[in-house]
Amino acid sequence: MLAPSHLAILRGTGPCAGPERSPLTRPGLWYELLRYRPCAENESERSPEPCESAAPESPRQAIRALRGSVRDWAARMPPRDRYAILTALDDHSDNGLSGDVQAVAALYQGLPVGFAHTAQNGDHLEWAVRPVLFLALV
Repeated sequence: MLAPSHLAILRGTGPCAGPERSPLTRPGLWYELLRYRPCAENESERSPEPCESAAPESPRQAIRALRGSVRDWAARMPPRDRYAILTALDDHSDNGLSGDVQAVAALYQGLPVGFAHTAQNGDHLEWAVRPVLFLALV
């Protein structure tokens, strides 16, 4: 059986609601890759290990970075994991639109997007891009 992978556009979580935006904040995007390793015998839950992070300039750049990272990680995996992850990455289309187009559109609408893969060795990788507000340091 191949390891599960999935691409998700998280619905129902619109742009940040709350007080009006301050002049000290600016909207942006945050990209990150978290890796969860299998629990050791004395651990009750897995802690994420940050592997990559960036603040892409645009939704297109964010999705390009996410896909590039997924492909880089897949290249280092055993053949079954590599096949599963690359098949899942390239297999997302709906109503004739590619997963990339849908993900970019979701980011423009203020929705987070992500891709996850659980490898045969138990490692779980989660790539995510989220709309955020950056605080200016003065």
